[in-house]
Amino acid sequence: MNRLFFFVSFFFIFTVFVFSQDENPKLVYGSYILYASYDTASYTSTMIVTKSGREIYKQIDMERVDKIFVEEVDGTEKQLFISTYSGGAHCCFSLYAAKIKSDKFFYIDTLFLGDSYFEFKDFNKDGVKDIETYNTMFAYAFTNYAQSKHPIAIFNFIDGKFKFVNEEFEKEVLKDVRANLEELSEYTSKGFDCPAEEYEDTFNTDAGAVKALLAAIYADYHSIVQMEKGMELINKTYKCIDKKKFINILKTDYKLK
Repeated sequence: MNRLFFFVSFFFIFTVFVFSQDENPKLVYGSYILYASYDTASYTSTMIVTKSGREIYKQIDMERVDKIFVEEVDGTEKQLFISTYSGGAHCCFSLYAAKIKSDKFFYIDTLFLGDSYFEFKDFNKDGVKDIETYNTMFAYAFTNYAQSKHPIAIFNFIDGKFKFVNEEFEKEVLKDVRANLEELSEYTSKGFDCPAEEYEDTFNTDAGAVKALLAAIYADYHSIVQMEKGMELINKTYKCIDKKKFINILKTDYKLK
């Protein structure tokens, strides 16, 4: 499964996240000060780390540094994170895990989120925070961006690495499935027109919207190793002439086998 690029829309309500950019984010981190300034002329951010007024790190980046923060991801130790945004209507966010050791600042791992933002959550109240985001790999795949649907993606940060952990949070994944099923019922209850030919474009049609919902549901099920339930739903719901082509796209183009 393509798990590297997980995206959430910045501009649409379905993101469930509210994003506000900090013009010049700053963080006091022990004896260090981390801050970034954004140049609106060159569209670059300058990231600087100082200790006692002495600069120990400086980097000019084409991505805008929008937040510098710490999270107690395991309930004991504060982990340093930097989030960036490249600009544009639908792209791109990244979340960097960083570390300062012996007055040296360096990045230890990166979560590329594409058109996505994120939220730290303790889903099961065990004192460990995980990262919730959404995978917008299906953006524009079957219909317009606004009607494209995005399966949930949950990561944790353990031993200095981001790890995709949907299987550990089946309850949250199934909650996302139910939300999409509810929207899908709006189409199935009234019926929707199928394309007349196998290769007819369904972009901006109800059939395209149905495929977008089914794709997200199937990907959700796939992420918790219940893909047979997703395929059963596709076979039950989408009886159009291009069903075989649709399934092939999911399995071949998106590696959801």
